[in-house]
Amino acid sequence: MARMIIALFNQKGGVGKTTSAINLAAALAQSGDSVTVVDADAQQQAVAYEVPGARILGVEGQAELAQAVGEAKSDWVLIDCPPSLLEAAPAVPLADLVLAPVPPKFGDLSGFARLRETVDAARERGNPHLQLKVLVSMRDSRVGIQANYEARLRAAFGSEMLDTVIPRAAVFERAADAHQAVVHYAPSSPAAKAYVALADEIRKLKA
Repeated sequence: MARMIIALFNQKGGVGKTTSAINLAAALAQSGDSVTVVDADAQQQAVAYEVPGARILGVEGQAELAQAVGEAKSDWVLIDCPPSLLEAAPAVPLADLVLAPVPPKFGDLSGFARLRETVDAARERGNPHLQLKVLVSMRDSRVGIQANYEARLRAAFGSEMLDTVIPRAAVFERAADAHQAVVHYAPSSPAAKAYVALADEIRKLKA
């Protein structure tokens, strides 16, 4: 199996980026795939987790990032990028896919024009098959207006939107307190099932 490198990025913090990196890694690994998570965020939150079947590395700076990605022999390499386009930019040319978790709420589309520009630049400079996909994260079904914002997201990004929706759920906090992916902490929960569905959808992009 050829490896796939995924850079998870949103220039806002608190959107579920690290949560998505860890839980996507867990969902991919539990089916037997090998996974490396490269934590390039200065907060180094991903390295606190224990994910069976996945290797989690903390790196600092562009050189360490490039070395870690280059040396990873896994089927999947997930880069947890810093919440800054300037700091995350070095990860984009290394990736096959930029995955952007976005909560459906006011203001979370800001900055995506620059992200698209960065992706387009990477395509022009030797990475023509780089994909950009947007993931609806932290969706609260109790907040009616979020359906409107999700519809706006889907209208704005069209085919770049993933079908999977990650719900807002308290179980994520409990799993994080236990330093576990929700896929392992509460495997029958809707939150865990959403990440299993995400893994299945991501696999189709690799095929």
